[in-house]
Amino acid sequence: QRGRAQKINRSHRETQRGTLYAHGMSEVKERRKFSELSLSQQAGIRASDRAFAHFVVERYGYFGDYAQFIRDHCVVTSRSELGTNDEAAARWIKLNNEFEAWLYL
Repeated sequence: QRGRAQKINRSHRETQRGTLYAHGMSEVKERRKFSELSLSQQAGIRASDRAFAHFVVERYGYFGDYAQFIRDHCVVTSRSELGTNDEAAARWIKLNNEFEAWLYL
C-alpha cells in the first residue's frame, strides 16, 4: 500500500502545482497554500485531481463527473454556494479532510 500512497501523493502534488506563468508574462506567480484558497476553488481543484477520483471511487463507489459528485455530496447546485452556505461548507470540509486522511492510509 505504500506504493499506492506514494503514487497518489505524487499525482496530488503535480495537480496542485498549477500554472506558474501568467498569460503573456514571464514573471512567476507566487503560489498560495491549498488551505488559503476559497472552498469553491478547493473543490474545483479536487474535481480534476486524479487522487481525489481514486478516493471517491474507492470510498463512495462513484465513477464519473467528480465536480457533480462534490455538488451532490455538499447538496449545492454550484460550487460558489460553498462560500455562502455553512452546512454545505461543513460537508465540503469534512469530505476534503476524509480525502486527505485517505491519502496517508
